[in-house]
Amino acid sequence: MAREDLLGDGLANLASQGTIRPLKRTQLIPAPWQPRRHFEKAPLLALARSIRSEGVRQNLIVRPHPSQKGHYEVIAGERRWRASDPQLAEQLNLTPEEQASLRGDVPSSLPCLIVNLSDSEARRLSAIENLQRENLDPVDEASYRLLLIQDALELKFKNSASLSELAR
Repeated sequence: MAREDLLGDGLANLASQGTIRPLKRTQLIPAPWQPRRHFEKAPLLALARSIRSEGVRQNLIVRPHPSQKGHYEVIAGERRWRASDPQLAEQLNLTPEEQASLRGDVPSSLPCLIVNLSDSEARRLSAIENLQRENLDPVDEASYRLLLIQDALELKFKNSASLSELAR
């Protein structure tokens, strides 16, 4: 199945309708439904070096957190959020040489595109953003595809008058 088959359209327009502003790293919370749980040490360390020397060049996509006022849920950009963590060296158990390579300041705020999305829209946008990666782990790719399928089936079921219509 081609990557584009499950992507649908209109989400780029939805994302472009948000507000861009810096948010404190402490205001950002990873989404609990994110299938991606493992982040490779070497690429995360390389990203952390880049962020410390050049800053964050691409906005994170976030939405107001559904239950924590003043906080935002990360829809896209969790690697950038993780790489900008001041405690990254401890979390990754970096060697002294690796720690020394982390020169520069850790940003206290990150550029964010704030969008208002439903749970389903947020999951879908996150899945699409991740499915478009070239080096996505096969298990993560399957998890994102399952999220998209689950959301599509739930939507179809909500709009169906009967289970027999769902089977069509």
